[in-house]
Amino acid sequence: MVPRTKNKAIFHVRRNASVQRTDRSDKQNYPEAKGNWVDELPGVLWAYRTTARKSTGESPFNLIYGTEAIIPAEIGEETLRIQQYKPEANGIERRTWLDEVRSNASIRAEAYKRRMAKAYNTRVRPRNFQVGDLVWRRSDIQGNLEKLDAKWEGPYQSQKQ
Repeated sequence: MVPRTKNKAIFHVRRNASVQRTDRSDKQNYPEAKGNWVDELPGVLWAYRTTARKSTGESPFNLIYGTEAIIPAEIGEETLRIQQYKPEANGIERRTWLDEVRSNASIRAEAYKRRMAKAYNTRVRPRNFQVGDLVWRRSDIQGNLEKLDAKWEGPYQSQKQ
């Protein structure tokens, strides 16, 4: 007996175009790192941790340590930033500055959450159901759903809770 195979689409037409452009640029920019992604991981994590976030306006590194990260190129060279560093005065200033930065980041994060909630709520239509209305419920079926399988169950009659 020969097992039957199901035909599945290899190319997803409705995939996000910006993701496709990003994937293409990554492949073009890093063809030599194809099998060496483990070696590239520390640099990628460093970039992720030192990049400012839209929600807080600060980088995670800055929120944790209270200072901007010194890039490896600055460590070997004597820059103005490193010349003016005074360890004694830095600790006290950094603690007061860190509290202020974290407070501002918290305020910005709350404002960002409100903006995201407002944007989401403009797309969602409120639905009011009366007792006895017929409603559909999203299916809880897990596993391999095919393209044309039912994603909804019902109709059910709504009841008072």
